[in-house]
Amino acid sequence: MRVVCRHGHFAFYPKNSTDVGRFTNYYDVELVRDGNFYTFPFLKDAPRYSLVLKPYLGLPATTTFEGRDASEVFRENGFVYNIELGIVVPKLSITTVISPPQAGYFFLGQSPLIQPGSRTITGQQVLSYDAEFIQEYFRLKVREYSDE
Repeated sequence: MRVVCRHGHFAFYPKNSTDVGRFTNYYDVELVRDGNFYTFPFLKDAPRYSLVLKPYLGLPATTTFEGRDASEVFRENGFVYNIELGIVVPKLSITTVISPPQAGYFFLGQSPLIQPGSRTITGQQVLSYDAEFIQEYFRLKVREYSDE
C-alpha cells in the first residue's frame, strides 16, 4: 500500500483489496475512504480552505488560504496530523527525533508511520514523505522525505 504524507496530511492508496484491512487490523487504527484514497477519520473531508483565526479542524487558522486540497492548507497554516493523539497540531509542537536506517535507495521506517513534524538527527523537519507499506514484513519503505 502506498502511503503519502503531504505537509502533515495522510493519504493511503491500497494496491489490492486486503491492504487497508490488514493494516488497520495489525495496527488497530481506522482508515476511511476520502475520494480516491483512504485517510484517518479525523482528516476525512478536511476543508481545502482556511480563514484566519477561525477553527480549522480544531485549531485557529493562522492564515486565510484556499488550496487544491487539505494538504496545502496544512502547509500554509503550519499544521500536521498527530498520529498518536488523532488530531491536528502545530508542526512546531512535534519533538520526536528519528533516525531511519537506509537500505539501498530507501529508508526503513522504525514504526508503521513516521510522525510528520519529526526531525532527523541532522535537524531536518520531516513534513512530507512518499512510502510503500510492505504488508509481508509490516515495514514502511520510504522513497523520499522532505521538509515541505
